[in-house]
Amino acid sequence: MELLRKYMWLWVICGILFVSLAISFIFLLINKCLSRGGKHRVSHLQRRSAFNVG
Repeated sequence: MELLRKYMWLWVICGILFVSLAISFIFLLINKCLSRGGKHRVSHLQRRSAFNVG
């Protein structure tokens, strides 16, 4: 138990790093999903505008 109290700051730093990495991973995952959907929508709109012009 003494070891835990002695290195409490180390556990806090490791916890903060772990939480920030988890948040970054979730953000990147959401960003990839949104960009994939956005590309699909943009290509769909471009095809539609090409038909309207021609």
